[in-house]
Amino acid sequence: MIHLESRLTKQEFYNKVSVISFFLSILIMSIHCYNVHIYGLSAAEDPLSRAAAHFEISANKLEAVCVPMFYVISGYLFFRGFTPEQLLPKWKRRIFTLLIPYVLWCTLSYLFYVLVSLIPPVAARVNPESTKLPSLSFASWLSCLRSATYTPLWFLSSLMVLTLLAPVIWLLFRNHLKKVPTGFIFLLISFLIKEGIIRLHVPYNVTNYFIGAYIGMNHPGLPFRRAKKLSVYAGIGILLVIISVFTGLPQDTEIRNLLLIGLIWIFTDHFDLDRDIPWFFRISFFLYCAHLIPLTILDKLFLITFGKGPVQALVSYVMNPPVITVFLTGVAFLLRKYLPGVWKLLTGSRG
Repeated sequence: MIHLESRLTKQEFYNKVSVISFFLSILIMSIHCYNVHIYGLSAAEDPLSRAAAHFEISANKLEAVCVPMFYVISGYLFFRGFTPEQLLPKWKRRIFTLLIPYVLWCTLSYLFYVLVSLIPPVAARVNPESTKLPSLSFASWLSCLRSATYTPLWFLSSLMVLTLLAPVIWLLFRNHLKKVPTGFIFLLISFLIKEGIIRLHVPYNVTNYFIGAYIGMNHPGLPFRRAKKLSVYAGIGILLVIISVFTGLPQDTEIRNLLLIGLIWIFTDHFDLDRDIPWFFRISFFLYCAHLIPLTILDKLFLITFGKGPVQALVSYVMNPPVITVFLTGVAFLLRKYLPGVWKLLTGSRG
């Protein structure tokens, strides 16, 4: 029998979300440091290059849990105890927590690459995700906003669409009848669509948002249950998943991600989160929005300075995310202290 010892307090729950989100944000940086093709590791035949490629490919598979887990958390937080009366207030809050930060970060990234395009020696070395550098025009800026070009903010644009669809999601995924789990039936249908058994199109990872929304509407107390005695077993489970990926055992990506989401959530109960946590654990949104440009610059500088090779590729892959995390933590500290109004706009008052 699963032993759930007690309930998390509200502070413990939000501390747990903050700590998990912080580390997920760092792992997303690692995803953007994936350099197997840039360093030519996939085509190399020497043992060291093949070992480096295997390490990065395996780690990249594990890091694929980040975005699905963010979707699950986001769906749960929006729909926890949701009632139709809350819709308008939630929509209004998302203007400040999603829309305004999205526009600001897209604009800042757009202006950075416009500036780069005006400096030919720099522009020749910059290739943002194989996208042509922009020119300064209103149409170009609007195009950037529509597609989140030059940014990693497609996730925010997806969340904004899902926020607008909240009434439909509530109708579909809430168990409206006591004896018939209507919401679970639609959740199952969304899985069948995602797996291609039912031939309809569901956007990437949206089903994970539906999972969080379903739990938030129908079982809102479930994530508040503490399972500290199970946390050790969850840690062992995470280790076994890591071993299985690095040893190349065949596995379904979606099932592995769902398993890891559950294991990570339970494993975090091993730590005492009933007190104030350091402030930087609450800057995951800032890390996510701000990391791509400095990380790209650092990756380029590292490649230019040290050249290509398996050792250089591994060092870049492993070391650049924590370096950028420390750098952005410093930037966050300065913004919070000296420009709190700017900080609130950029982060939607998070952190």
